[in-house]
Amino acid sequence: MNNHEALQLLNNLEGRKPSEIGEAVDVLYNEHGSYKQISRPTGVSLDFLSLHRRIYQLPRGIHWKVDEGIITTGQAYQISRVVNDDDKWLLAITIVEKNLRSSECENVVNNVLNNNLSMREAISAVTGVRFAEISPPMLLLPISVDFWFRMTRLAWDNQQDWQDFCYQSIRQGMDVNLKEAASQLEAIAASLREAGEATRE
Repeated sequence: MNNHEALQLLNNLEGRKPSEIGEAVDVLYNEHGSYKQISRPTGVSLDFLSLHRRIYQLPRGIHWKVDEGIITTGQAYQISRVVNDDDKWLLAITIVEKNLRSSECENVVNNVLNNNLSMREAISAVTGVRFAEISPPMLLLPISVDFWFRMTRLAWDNQQDWQDFCYQSIRQGMDVNLKEAASQLEAIAASLREAGEATRE
């Protein structure tokens, strides 16, 4: 997106996603270095510009959830206050899975920033939710909660819910041509045998 396109977008916000607005603000901010310089020609408030640029700077998978309306802009602002990327993801996933309100998110973040609590401790202290309870109950596979979080991050980065991402991954695995794979393994084994025999000679 160039400066002209960014200005056009900010002058016509109807139907625009938060990350699109944020990208436009980011382009213009990098050019002008000030929200005031962006606000003058567009008439958009400084707070609005700052909020949407913060949303745009979140990890891609998180601002996808904001674009989808699953995470509100108020919740996204609280996520953007968090310094550590893993903590941002943990808070975002907890918001989605446990329907945290913006006020709860703010309290969680304040506890992390002001009381030196880990994100897990802060979520538990504010909401009463134990970390192990955050994963969805329908997940019956014998995997750790930490693995499920990593899987969810991958899914969101691919703009998919984790269930759809898992299903697609399984289908791709099933589509592997087993005969072809076995043939390749046989060829590798034959090469190794030949190398072994040459070494003995």
